[in-house]
Amino acid sequence: MLLGNAWTELFRNIPLLVQIFLWYHVLPGLFPVLQRFPSFVLVVFALGFFTSARIAEQVKAGIQSLP
Repeated sequence: MLLGNAWTELFRNIPLLVQIFLWYHVLPGLFPVLQRFPSFVLVVFALGFFTSARIAEQVKAGIQSLP
């Protein structure tokens, strides 16, 4: 539960444009292994992580709405 909350808080509270910038420009400089991936794959990672946090929050709200 703690990991799920940390995931959603991290990826939902950082704006999408900032996340794309971080994945595209910053992280390949910090982690050279990411330079092996094409640039569009890193952008897909950013979009995927952001979307997964949003969907997780929607599913959590749906489950909590049940009696």
